[in-house]
Amino acid sequence: MYSKVKTLELCRQIVEQIQERIRLAKERGADLSEEWGIGADKDATLQIDMIAEEVALNVLKEGFNGTILTEEKGLEKLGKDEELVIIDPIDGTKNAVRGYPFYAFVISFYTDLEGKDPYAGYINNLGNNDEFFAYQGKTYYNEKSTKTVHRELKEAGITLIRPTASEHMEIIDKIRKNCKFIRISGSAALDVAYIASGSMDCFIDFTRGLKTVDYAAAAYILQCAGGVITTLRGEKLPINKDLTKIVNVLATGSKELHKKLIKLIAK
Repeated sequence: MYSKVKTLELCRQIVEQIQERIRLAKERGADLSEEWGIGADKDATLQIDMIAEEVALNVLKEGFNGTILTEEKGLEKLGKDEELVIIDPIDGTKNAVRGYPFYAFVISFYTDLEGKDPYAGYINNLGNNDEFFAYQGKTYYNEKSTKTVHRELKEAGITLIRPTASEHMEIIDKIRKNCKFIRISGSAALDVAYIASGSMDCFIDFTRGLKTVDYAAAAYILQCAGGVITTLRGEKLPINKDLTKIVNVLATGSKELHKKLIKLIAK
């Protein structure tokens, strides 16, 4: 288990190297949207994903002796330690390759191989360097301690995953009529993290579902800031090492808002 200082240093080292590798790739004229294969989640892996994952793995291999779960390569055992690290090298890949500054490096740390005992979560918005860090029960936003803001539903700012079917529009319309505003941003991890900072109030995915790498770090960051994150049925989120398994997610800044939205969506 890394110390608080070491964990943050490690995460920042990875972020700095990812940003530098991306910068150099752009200077060479590389097509960061080029497909390089299929990831562990069975989705296409783009060059920018591979760059970020390669950096993260190389840094961790210098001293980490546990198991790593990444979006592109899946499980990789580096040693005999009973520790787990979960990584989404780029969350919001489509935003990244378009130059839209809302995409992130995402990582979480556990003292067990099953992911039941998290001790740290880190998310960096690579578009503007906003940094979210949680360690043993406390969350920090750009180095300052942060807590969620408890707003009523009618004053809530809500982020969603892009709708993919006509029935989704009916749910969106129901939500729209009861909240302050809705946004669709393209990075689930950042959407949840900004609830922890108090900037937003809720994130709902009722469309395609999320993988463990999408929500693991964000869930810990939000919970340490006083928020709630579950499935749409109110169940605890699983740590699925099979990245083809997905769940629909509801994250809020307070228990009260969480209860109201579960009822609203279920109607």
